[in-house]
Amino acid sequence: MKFFSKFSNYRVVLVSALPAEPVTGRQPQPGVYAKFENGECTINDEKVIDMMLTHKDFGRDFVTEESGEQGRFASARKGIEPQHDVINIDYGHIGKNVNPKKTTLTEEQQNFLKSAAQEMAVPLAKEMAAQMLKDIAAEQAAIKKDAPPVASEKKETVTTKKSSPKKK
Repeated sequence: MKFFSKFSNYRVVLVSALPAEPVTGRQPQPGVYAKFENGECTINDEKVIDMMLTHKDFGRDFVTEESGEQGRFASARKGIEPQHDVINIDYGHIGKNVNPKKTTLTEEQQNFLKSAAQEMAVPLAKEMAAQMLKDIAAEQAAIKKDAPPVASEKKETVTTKKSSPKKK
């Protein structure tokens, strides 16, 4: 049976190991563990599968393939190799970070942020539209005050030349 974890390298302790005690003569007893590699663990032993299904972290830290929930862990799972901050130093000055850290959100978090943004957008849009109308009206009023009069509003004066009488 396949199990999926939200952690890349996760180890589930099903039965703790007991160390040897030379004074009392007790021999060491090995434990039972399930190790996830890249978030997946395949177990064929029925006893171990039953112990995994009854483990206290089942459903929270790891799930089965049959539950169909393995996709929710894929987006939150981090790689095995840790993130390295690589910053170039140019002529003694600290430069730009070449490998900035990327934040990953689960699908639930993305859906929550999307719904919260949609709820906030409508009231903000109304406020912004009202403010824009006020600003446009103020600009139009300022333009009308500062603008020279339009040609249709000017008094047009027409001067004509006096014509001299025609000679015959």
